[in-house]
Parts: sequence; C-alpha cells; structure tokens
Amino acid sequence: MDKMKNKQILKDSESPEAVGVSDKYQISEEVREIVSDLVQKHHHDLAEANILCLFRKGEWNSNGRTRLASASKVPEVWRCLYGYDLMVVINKNIWVGLEQEHKVALVDHELCHFGQEYDSKGNVKYTMVQHDIEEFSAVVDRHGLWHQDVKVFAQYVQMALQVEE
Repeated sequence: MDKMKNKQILKDSESPEAVGVSDKYQISEEVREIVSDLVQKHHHDLAEANILCLFRKGEWNSNGRTRLASASKVPEVWRCLYGYDLMVVINKNIWVGLEQEHKVALVDHELCHFGQEYDSKGNVKYTMVQHDIEEFSAVVDRHGLWHQDVKVFAQYVQMALQVEE
C-alpha cells in the first residue's frame, strides 16, 4: 500500500485494534489541527513530515511526575506500515483541563523536539532535539545564573514577563 492509503486507513479506523494501538491510545484530530497550524506558522522544517497525533488515556506518570506529553520519531516498521515519520502523544487527562492557548503551547513544545537534517543523498532525516536548558531550581537558588544557558533562558523569561505586564 502507498503512504496515503495507510494514512487513510489509520485516520478512518474506529477500532484501535485495526491500527495496532491499545485502548490507552486514541487518534486526535484536535491535536492534528493544532500541529498543522503550528507547522505552517513556526515549524516550516516539518512541513513534509507525516505526524501522528495521539491522546494517551488514563494515568501517565514517569519518575513520580505526571507526564504531559511526549514526542518521538516513529519506529521504522511503523513508517513502513502506516507512513508516519513522527509522533506526538498528549496526556488526555491533562488536555481536557487546559485553556486553548495552553493546549497550543503544549503542542508547540512537543514540535520543538523535532529537527531535520539531510543524509548524503539529500534525503530528509528527522532528528530529536533536546530542551534548551536542563537545570534544577535549587542550583539556581544556590548558585544563581551560573551557566550561559541559564542566563540566556532567564533573559527570555524576563522578556516574557514584561510582555505579560
């Protein structure tokens, strides 16, 4: 089957078993629409990517914290079977309590995890991008803006706070 037929089967299917997902997952047209809008506005490098958008139902925790969402490259066998390159999974329990602007921010955050590069033949290869900063509030409390990444991030936070005022 070609890629478009696979996408159509996945989109039109009512049964999770028909698409190889458990009852924990549900295809989300609402998230897909936000993805489409954000790709057009801010994530032009993902314009050619086929992004699968799912809700995860039920409790979703990792290391004692509630997971809001995840972004990942689709495993190669899924790419072959269904034609998707990337996947965004959103915690449906969290989603239903978010304001629309926060839903958009959450999806935007997940899309920022995707990048692209080109192989030696000029083909697009999607990559995963880490967060701009990884730090603990306790370290900032004890040592201040000790690293350049922390300083730059703090500047963005300060600008965002001024815009809100």
